Amino acid sequence: MVAGNSLIEEVIATLRARVGTENGIDASWKYDLGPDGHIFIDTKNLPHSIEQRDAPADCVIAVSLADLRAMLAGEMDSTTAFTQGKLHLSGNMGIVVKIDTILGTSRAAQG
Repeated sequence: MVAGNSLIEEVIATLRARVGTENGIDASWKYDLGPDGHIFIDTKNLPHSIEQRDAPADCVIAVSLADLRAMLAGEMDSTTAFTQGKLHLSGNMGIVVKIDTILGTSRAAQG
């Protein structure tokens, strides 16, 4: 994990703003960012938890930090990232559509 990485701090701040407190997802997921570590999100409890750490999660999304930032900025959608092999999923796939909706990372959510 890269401590003090301003890009990861930017991504976590964006995730916190978009996940909010009432999002309809009762799950945990994490972003496996390879050498940049992990971002773990737990929306099962209030307040929701978004932390730079590794923990067991219902769904794991493996993606580079740069690609996650691009998706959150609307520069890349999650479907394209997936089909190009830039994003890999494991675990409960049922929550992925909900995650895309609240984060605005899918083509449909980006308009």
